[in-house]
Amino acid sequence: MIREAEAVKHICKEQQCVKIMLTSQSQRQQAHEFYTRLGYDGNGSKAFKKYV
Repeated sequence: MIREAEAVKHICKEQQCVKIMLTSQSQRQQAHEFYTRLGYDGNGSKAFKKYV
C-alpha cells in the first residue's frame, strides 16, 4: 500500500496538485494511524456529507 501511496503522490506532483485529500470513517483508528505514518495530517479537518 505504501508503494501505491507514493505513486499517487508522484502523479499529483506531475499534475501540479498542491494537496491530496482523503476521507475515512471516524471510527477507523487503524486507518487513521496508517495515514498519519504516510505523512497525512488529520488535525483540524472535518468533512460533511448529505445523502439525497
